[in-house]
Amino acid sequence: MPTVGEIAEAIGGKLAGGVDVRGDSGTEISGLAPIDTAQAGQITHLSGRAYRRFLPDTGASAVLLREDDADACPTTALVVANPYLAFAYVSQLFADRPRGPAGVHPAASVAGSAAVHPSAAVGAGAVVGADASIGANVQIGANAFVGERTEIGADSLLYRRAPDLVK
Repeated sequence: MPTVGEIAEAIGGKLAGGVDVRGDSGTEISGLAPIDTAQAGQITHLSGRAYRRFLPDTGASAVLLREDDADACPTTALVVANPYLAFAYVSQLFADRPRGPAGVHPAASVAGSAAVHPSAAVGAGAVVGADASIGANVQIGANAFVGERTEIGADSLLYRRAPDLVK
C-alpha cells in the first residue's frame, strides 16, 4: 500500500503547483472513496462546495483539497490547486490494469543497444529505439513507439500514440 507521501510524490509533478502534505505523510492508503463514505485507510477529495459539509466528519485518512479548505480538514490534507484532477491521477495508482507477460513479443522490434528489464513487457508491433532504457515492470503496449535514448521508468505503462498526448 502506498503512503500519503508516496502518493504526493507520484502525482506532484503532474499538477500545477505540486502537492503540499499537511499531516502524516507516512499514513498508508488502501483505496479511494467519496468524501461522505470514506473510511480509515482511504483517500478522498473535496472538489465542490456542495461537499464541504462532509469534510469535518470524513472518515478518510487523507483528503485532496484546495488551500482554502485545508484548515477545516480533520485528517491529513494534500493541498493542491485542482483536487478533482489530483484525484484522477491518484485513481490511476489504484487501477487494476491487466498486465502482459514479461518479455519481448516476437512481433516487437527492439534495437540491440536498448536495455529492457527482464520484468518489462513489450507488446506486439511495439518499437524500442537504440539506447532506450525500459525499467522494471514497465508495460509497453502493442504498436507503441519508444524513441532512441528514451528512458521509461519502473512501473510505467505506455500505450500506442502516446506522443500525441504530449503538448
